[in-house]
Amino acid sequence: MDKKSSFSGMNLRKKMVFIMLPVVIICNLITILFTVNQTGKIMQNEAKEQMTQLSDSVDYQISAELARVKGIMENVKNSVELSCETSDDVIDYIYSIADAYLDIIPFGVYAGLEEGEEGIYIDKMWAPEPGDGWVMKERPGMWPVLQLMRLNLVRCIWMQTPINT
Repeated sequence: MDKKSSFSGMNLRKKMVFIMLPVVIICNLITILFTVNQTGKIMQNEAKEQMTQLSDSVDYQISAELARVKGIMENVKNSVELSCETSDDVIDYIYSIADAYLDIIPFGVYAGLEEGEEGIYIDKMWAPEPGDGWVMKERPGMWPVLQLMRLNLVRCIWMQTPINT
């Protein structure tokens, strides 16, 4: 028996099932693929939007903290310039405020004075051991500050953060 004769010998119900079943399966597969594709696009867009909102929020928080730290450091700098006449005055002042802002400046406020061969390092939280060869002026983080000070472009107060430790 050939195919045509076997197909014509089927009843109408079997013919419809034989033809419609693949059509229904193909339509369902197309629908599923379209739905998965659209769902992926929607999820990507939602993730991008959430990341943008989170990034904006973090940016605002960082900007606010940096503005606060900058304000504190400007106040310290102005206080040193207006009220400290000697190195001892600067040392006393820095020691008095060194740990006053640990919530925002976790390493504390400290300073260095370019006096003497090694410089004077003022830090209430940490001090180099005498005679261990630690020279403030030779610290890599101090070089740009010292260069600017030599050019009389700025009078700096150095603040260490986790970024430049």
